[in-house]
Amino acid sequence: MSTNLLRLILIFITLSIASSLSTPSPADSPPYLWPLPAEFSFGNETLSVVPAVTLIVAGNGGGSPIVRAAFVQTGDKRA
Repeated sequence: MSTNLLRLILIFITLSIASSLSTPSPADSPPYLWPLPAEFSFGNETLSVVPAVTLIVAGNGGGSPIVRAAFVQTGDKRA
């Protein structure tokens, strides 16, 4: 095989892999829930969102200010 053909095949494989990694299918992507709604419908299913949810963390990162701030943004002001 020629060097140019091998390069072309390698480029094609690389682009194929990069494309598949950067473009998730709709089934792989969870629905976007922001700002936090009282209810969310998707297809035939309805999800009720409980605003009284609390954050309890343990282990590495449990005291992370980033995690705490993100949780506060979703509605739990007690985090």
